[in-house]
Amino acid sequence: MDALREQVCKDIRRVCAGFASLNLPVHIEDSGNKGAHIWLFFENPIPACDLRAYGRAFAKRFGPPSEELQWEWFPKQDTVGDDELGNLIKLPLGIHRKTGRRALFIDTEGHALADQDRVLRDIKPTDTQTYDHAVSRLGGGKPHTPLKKVDLEKAFPEYQPILKGCAVIRALTEKAYTTAHLVHIERHVLKCVFGHLDDQGRAFLHAVIGACADYKAEVTDYQIDRLHPHPIGCPKIRKHLPDLVETVPCNCEFDLPEGGYPSPLLHIDPAYTAGMGRVDQPQNREIVDRYVTLRQQAAQIMADLSRTEDEMRDILRDRKGKISTGVWVVTADDAGRLQIGVEAV
Repeated sequence: MDALREQVCKDIRRVCAGFASLNLPVHIEDSGNKGAHIWLFFENPIPACDLRAYGRAFAKRFGPPSEELQWEWFPKQDTVGDDELGNLIKLPLGIHRKTGRRALFIDTEGHALADQDRVLRDIKPTDTQTYDHAVSRLGGGKPHTPLKKVDLEKAFPEYQPILKGCAVIRALTEKAYTTAHLVHIERHVLKCVFGHLDDQGRAFLHAVIGACADYKAEVTDYQIDRLHPHPIGCPKIRKHLPDLVETVPCNCEFDLPEGGYPSPLLHIDPAYTAGMGRVDQPQNREIVDRYVTLRQQAAQIMADLSRTEDEMRDILRDRKGKISTGVWVVTADDAGRLQIGVEAV
């Protein structure tokens, strides 16, 4: 194992030297098992296909990996659907499920850094200009160029009441243009509003989502074609985007149409949701409220349990894998799974 570890450290030094020569700062993390992860953090989103091309060019210049080792570049896919995930990778400071070891930041010799929290606080993401310069020097990938911004006020004057009246929708359109990125649920909210406004609404969505680095017109059209028949309401928007709602004045007031519900679309047509509302029986609402409360309590319990298990594993590593309280005995197997037994009297 010592020989393998030294080989890993030699490759770490070679890879880090390569990134340093391109003026790209990196952070090294022990994987929690046999290898290591070398992280690059970027200020702005970069398409996965561009980064993968860059990774291939980097490996060609500074590779190949040492014998018995292999280099993997994440992300591993150029694209994935909005409802799909590519290959996942554990975040820094997480716990390896097989070994039970925490994945700590390390130096090029494999030694854990003293202040792990400070490493996270001091991370300075690489700006787009620095990344583009590194790409041009390496000759791989391609610079990230944001798409041209559409003047929404001039191109879609009929939708200005929504953008001016709904702070959440306005914030999402501004985010698309300033960061070139929207997560799936943010795109979903926009589609569930403007996707119900026929061809012009579809054009608006392409203008906004088209500013995102990973935009694909055919994917956007596919999702618009499969929308729920009724537009999204304000309560669901608040449920889907709680963090955003807390930072903007989400307080629209509507005179609701008969049988309708609040929605950003009421800014352009006060009767849009008329007759679309659902009225549940009181007993059904009571069951739903109880179910939601129990789910929230269960989520909190599971989060507390996970944190406590992490603390237990840390103690078990110092106690040679066993804790005895006089009543209970707690042990951990090779995969880090905790087991509880009763103290024999």
